[in-house]
Amino acid sequence: MKNVVVIAFILVLLSAGTNFLEAQQKSTALALGLSIGVPVVGCLTTAALEAWMPFMIILAIGPSAGHFYAEQWSTGFVFTGLRTATLGVSTILAISEILGTYGETGDPLFGFLRGADVFAVGFTVCCVIAVVDWAFVPSSVRKWNERLQFKPEIDLNKKRYGVGFVYRF
Repeated sequence: MKNVVVIAFILVLLSAGTNFLEAQQKSTALALGLSIGVPVVGCLTTAALEAWMPFMIILAIGPSAGHFYAEQWSTGFVFTGLRTATLGVSTILAISEILGTYGETGDPLFGFLRGADVFAVGFTVCCVIAVVDWAFVPSSVRKWNERLQFKPEIDLNKKRYGVGFVYRF
């Protein structure tokens, strides 16, 4: 009788613990939705308002929203840093191209077009980095979901029972 009570108690604890853990699970669909939705909505809104600085900030940070949701901060900051560096370097190169070309030719339109080409290349590279970032979002969510696990152990033949906890860093 003692074993039945202990097993029932463990099962009650496990059912409550399992429900709590399921409530703590992160959703891959939500993470991908945040990673794609935040930059798309943010960039469209700021472009419509012609607010270019917030546009660049959202473009740099937004695609990593899924990593931040999954609390994979290092992965999110790595991709945000790559996009920020790409946008920063392409902006500096575009401005220097505009100013350098204008000084050589005296034609502001020609310099602006060359600077826009340089920035377009940087913007394209930034978008490619965002797509690669989105490819890693499901693994970030999976890492979060596998961090803490309960492993019940009930063996009625050998009269063994217990609860194991596993936490992965």
